[in-house]
Amino acid sequence: MRRDYRDWLRRQGYGDGTITAQLHRVGRVEEHYGDLDRLFDQDRLRGLLADLTYSTEDERRGRPNPTRIPFVGNARNNLASYKSAVLWYARFRENGGASTRVGDRSETTGLANVQLRHPEASRKARIGRRKLAPTVLALGEDTLPLVRIAAKHCLLPHPNVVRAFGCAVFPAIRDQRNRLTLSEMSGQPVLLDDNVTARWALLWSHGIPATHHLSGFTFAHVWGAVKDPSAYTHLANLAMMPEYLASLSDKEGPFARFLRFHAWTGYGWKPTGYPEPPRPDGFDDIEWRYLDDHPDPLGFVRERLTTLKNQRTTLLNPLMERAEWWGRGPCST
Repeated sequence: MRRDYRDWLRRQGYGDGTITAQLHRVGRVEEHYGDLDRLFDQDRLRGLLADLTYSTEDERRGRPNPTRIPFVGNARNNLASYKSAVLWYARFRENGGASTRVGDRSETTGLANVQLRHPEASRKARIGRRKLAPTVLALGEDTLPLVRIAAKHCLLPHPNVVRAFGCAVFPAIRDQRNRLTLSEMSGQPVLLDDNVTARWALLWSHGIPATHHLSGFTFAHVWGAVKDPSAYTHLANLAMMPEYLASLSDKEGPFARFLRFHAWTGYGWKPTGYPEPPRPDGFDDIEWRYLDDHPDPLGFVRERLTTLKNQRTTLLNPLMERAEWWGRGPCST
């Protein structure tokens, strides 16, 4: 392992704790497989990565640890961590030790080293604190008519597509302050981001290739849980709302209760640890709209991730081996 690897990891946005963990894992691999630089020169680490691959099917069949690395605990989780560390080292070597962070202002290449800042954010926050939002109860008999209007114009993920993934699309959480950096949760790497990964999850899973914000729409989280990587980009947690109706789906908005109950009864999903939502009055009178189904949503998302070359995809691609759906074939739904 090259001595400049630590500095390279720091340039990718890793914190000190994550860097220490990555170096430890690479060191453990080298203890049992030898020098990674020698292996990289032989086959660019392909043989080692194949050795470290352990699928959900392997786990289901109870396949024993196929590697030389001894460990205690779940084989799939342990080997995913070691494989992720080796993937990052391979990327380091492929880039000659140079930083792979690139600009992302338009989600395209050619905008190196662009950092987006929001000078108006603090001013807007101060203004927002002075505003008083109306309560749901104040709407009274107008609540249900407003909800019907919101549902008519809201686009939800297609049930078949939600079922095809059955989990979060990307290993990411919301952290606007530290966006486009990497961290760890429960020993697994996650991307810290704004709402872009959630938007990509909803659009790409339905065959919509856009990377930019769609004018006139906002992408809302049904339950919130934005710090939970199993919920942040889970399709059942996402809704596409016209901007002029977005406040109805906010945490205390009248539409939020209907969206949560729909997610629970329509998709069979709620974030871990959350109670079952109650049925809102008038729920059975609501008509829901869905995005069009897609014949291979998993394949479409894979294609977008591997084809696009920008800052997010550079950070996300090495993490995707830990996504539950990544190794599956085309859907039959």
